[in-house]
Amino acid sequence: MPTPTDGLQLALVDLLPGAFPLGPLQARRTLPSSSRIGSHRSRFQGRGMEFDEVRLYQAGDDVRLIDWLVTARTGRPHTKLFREEREQPNFLLLDCSPSMFFATQGQLKVRLAACLAAQLAWRALKNQDRVALWFAGARTYHEAAPKEHRPALLQMLGKLVEAYQHELLGLQEEGFISVDPSPLLKLLERFNRVQRPGNVVWLFSDFQQFGEEEWKLCRRLVRHCELRPVCLLDPLEQQMPWRGEVLFQQGATRLTLDWGESREKEFQRQFKAWQQDLQEKFRQLNRPIYWMQTTDERANFQTSISSTASL
Repeated sequence: MPTPTDGLQLALVDLLPGAFPLGPLQARRTLPSSSRIGSHRSRFQGRGMEFDEVRLYQAGDDVRLIDWLVTARTGRPHTKLFREEREQPNFLLLDCSPSMFFATQGQLKVRLAACLAAQLAWRALKNQDRVALWFAGARTYHEAAPKEHRPALLQMLGKLVEAYQHELLGLQEEGFISVDPSPLLKLLERFNRVQRPGNVVWLFSDFQQFGEEEWKLCRRLVRHCELRPVCLLDPLEQQMPWRGEVLFQQGATRLTLDWGESREKEFQRQFKAWQQDLQEKFRQLNRPIYWMQTTDERANFQTSISSTASL
């Protein structure tokens, strides 16, 4: 059973299998016809082949696959052998920007993202797929090659917990700081340099810093990878629960607003316009965007905009 949480702190135990319930996730894959590792038939948007080994050239081999370097070194013709890839490496990219360390209900957006990413990683391992966890914040950055073993995943999750605590402590001591480039942009730029065809890429963010550069990198990414964006939202970002004078305070800075009906309508209009624009961008890429709220106690991976519009 999941343990109670204050929604702020994060420990490794919160990222273990079953710590956060996952709802059904629609799979568009079929079982392979061999016992090769990975539980899916290759659906790569590239070659779908991976280098296996080099052996002596045999009559009938494709001359285009001759390994000329090995041939020159040994003095005997060698050919490259490839095998079909039936696994789909899962990359989980977490945007740990300062705006993700926010919540008025439930748990911090970044904490929810970490819990979701961990459970998806465990599910991928169960399906015999390799997984890699990448994250970037105002003070931390981490990337890793995809691994297929439990100890490797535990090590990645341990690094995520350490980075989370470091970012949280920095926010508490220094407050919000601006970062250029944004952590989201840094993640997308770096991943586009190393990505391979056929990767499944989960992208967790609140997309508050989703500008033209980030959009271009996503368009480049979907040419070869299966991108699955997950947007984390807090109820306060969608609807203000108060009316009348509202006091906002950060340190010594205080701001009082008269929050009336007209201001609330404009606030909701702007939010819905932003949400619809974000959904339309990913629709153009033929990719649904999943919406999660900080109050969610189970991952249902909703793709409908109405799932977060009414509270």
